[in-house]
Amino acid sequence: MDVITAHQAGFTNTVAVSGTAFTEAQIQLLKRYSPNLLLAFDMDKAGLQAAQRSIAVALKYDMNVKVIQLPPEFKDPDECIKKDPAIFRTAIREAKHVLDFFFVSITKPLDLTQADHKKKAVQQLIPVLRIINDPVERSHYVQKLANLVQVDETIIQTKLNTVTTKKLANTNSTTANTIVPAQALVLPKNRSGLLAQQVLAIIISQPGTWEYAVQYLQPEFIQEANWQEVYKQMLIYYNNTGEFNLTAYLTVYPHQAELLHSLELLYADLTAIAAPDAVQRELIQGINELHKLDIKRRSQQLEWQLKQAEQEHDTDLINQLINTVTNLNNERSQLSKAH
Repeated sequence: MDVITAHQAGFTNTVAVSGTAFTEAQIQLLKRYSPNLLLAFDMDKAGLQAAQRSIAVALKYDMNVKVIQLPPEFKDPDECIKKDPAIFRTAIREAKHVLDFFFVSITKPLDLTQADHKKKAVQQLIPVLRIINDPVERSHYVQKLANLVQVDETIIQTKLNTVTTKKLANTNSTTANTIVPAQALVLPKNRSGLLAQQVLAIIISQPGTWEYAVQYLQPEFIQEANWQEVYKQMLIYYNNTGEFNLTAYLTVYPHQAELLHSLELLYADLTAIAAPDAVQRELIQGINELHKLDIKRRSQQLEWQLKQAEQEHDTDLINQLINTVTNLNNERSQLSKAH
């Protein structure tokens, strides 16, 4: 409805995208028409997370990205445009630079007079600074972060350099000489995408976890298409060989090297802040949460299908869907008991 309403109001250079499925192929297609990309997502938490993920994908292809922020009384572009297209046009003109958007969305819920909140702001914004290639632009935002948390900018720069060096040093000897581009590093994402990456980071780094993953992590639990495809290929490899060795795997799938090395970096972050048994719990809880999110997604699809079937008075389909809903509720119940 957002894109239909936009076209009806004359905003014809507008396309619709699902934030959780915004792919590199779509970015490449859009870039054929323009290097400039303005994102207009719903102004709720899920919308902000979708915007963050889309930004990360777009920046990989050097798109000029801005974020359209609607007045707080509007939850989405459809509502805004229907009220007054001029308001939406103003929001477009005042769209924030992508990095300013990150600064605002990350620091808004924090109290930067508190030391622990300052620490949290730095931890969350350092990955953002790492994606900036231009040294002048990076210096500008290093200064901005330093001013926000009221510390000398050399502290931020040292933190930035230390994190990058530490991550590269923590990769194992088979990848120690591999340069990992900034674009491959993990950026803020929607919860499903972040959970999937954490789980995959653990299983590629801890071969002993594969037996558990094969039993409990179904590919469809991973909603991001690129990561789901990677996991399917890893499953095929594991089932064929009876083990998972990252170095050997990458000789078969060398095009996945950048993605999987970025997961190694994420695993280094996890083990830097958690004991091995805590990482194991993260794996179990992560798979459990992904399963729950998959059930939620399927439930939403069934609700829509049921409404359509009821409108069409399709009794057979209604009964079939009700049975499916019952089975899904049983699955949810069993999942809660098991964990």
